[in-house]
Amino acid sequence: MRNIDKKILSYYLYFRTIKDHDKKVVARVKGNTILSNDEEFLENVSSGKYGLQMDESLKYNIYSIKNNKVVAKVDKHLNTYSLNGVYSGTLYDMTKFLRIVVGCIVLALITICLVFTNIAKTSSDVKPISLIVSEIDGGIVSTEWNIFGKYKDDKVIYPGKKGEYYFELINKNSKALNIDINLDEVNEYSIPMIFKLNLHESDNSNINDYYIPANSLELNNIYIPANSSRIFKLEWYWKNSGTNDKDDTQIASTGLATYTVKITVKSVLVYE
Repeated sequence: MRNIDKKILSYYLYFRTIKDHDKKVVARVKGNTILSNDEEFLENVSSGKYGLQMDESLKYNIYSIKNNKVVAKVDKHLNTYSLNGVYSGTLYDMTKFLRIVVGCIVLALITICLVFTNIAKTSSDVKPISLIVSEIDGGIVSTEWNIFGKYKDDKVIYPGKKGEYYFELINKNSKALNIDINLDEVNEYSIPMIFKLNLHESDNSNINDYYIPANSLELNNIYIPANSSRIFKLEWYWKNSGTNDKDDTQIASTGLATYTVKITVKSVLVYE
């Protein structure tokens, strides 16, 4: 965009979310699309009152979930434009700011302890699966779980079978963390596994209410205070497909099937 006095909108990009000045989430970033149901946000980014034409490469489309259409565009500098290319304001990149702050400080070691406990119908002597991961602030931690296997008292996993895993993210740092969690799968046999992932807290309403495929499942901007932890519940379900259930059961009963879930945890220190 040409040299002009920018209008800074009161919206801040925090990794995969956009928040207003009250820290309310008004939109979420999915790939190259910004999804929102917040009418005030959508109006502000699509008003285009400033007569400045877009000449930067496009980075995002802003999509109204309610109206099921793209309502604005965002360039690589987070300048927003109406659909006819008229400048409406600029988003503030808090993500970039946080990374700069982190880069100016001695690298802090983050230790995250992931404790995975299988609470499906297993015998009491099954040991919890545990993994301790150390990572630099702003980095990405990945690990894999084999959640599909033969249990001691339940040797066949079959269509319609459900199970649960609990895991805990432990923040041993003197500062709080913001956590993003994403899932992916290794599914050689095309088993129709679907999942729910939520915080396991009595006062928490579910973020993910429905079973969905692993590669569509994520939790973003989860806050973990300093020297504390939060517990998560992963629910899995072998969906009844109605067509290949017999073959799927045969695969499981012969021990041929291995279904692997890959979890990616992105952690960022919070400087408050």
